[in-house]
Amino acid sequence: MTMHDTAPMLRIALAQDLANEILLLATIGAPLSKVETAFTDAGGKVIRDHTSGSCYVDHLGMQEHHTSQPALAIYLWAETALEAARDMQMKDPLTLFTALHRDTKLDALVRVIRQYCDMGMGTFVPPQDHAHAPATHLFEIEFLGIHATGFGEYEAARNWRKAAMATQRSEAA
Repeated sequence: MTMHDTAPMLRIALAQDLANEILLLATIGAPLSKVETAFTDAGGKVIRDHTSGSCYVDHLGMQEHHTSQPALAIYLWAETALEAARDMQMKDPLTLFTALHRDTKLDALVRVIRQYCDMGMGTFVPPQDHAHAPATHLFEIEFLGIHATGFGEYEAARNWRKAAMATQRSEAA
């Protein structure tokens, strides 16, 4: 499978995780502002039309519209995300990604992770040029809740994969 084949599945898996978090907030009676903050902190956007008073939310390729409160649009977004995940019998994003890329060569893994990060699903940061400033001078990857570094992008990707697989093993135990 190519990155373009797996991107929709990964988006839905990420959306499923966020939707579960949002519905948990609803279940415990969290303030609507906390629901909106959880959604936007995860990269979601709330767009308000000040002339009509309506709003819509957009995240991971899914949009929902509501005519009043952003939190209500977010709840509708969460329901849509869970429905899409059920339809695809979705696994969690980390399990899905590592299963698909367990044996991917490092150059291809670097490309795939960079592409997902460029799509807003994580960060892939090359070393900063701080010739006279203290810095790690490492490549950094933050993707699917796993953080890794390395002296080169291949080492960072290899370290990310090791950390991802170790996290899965510890969660399975």
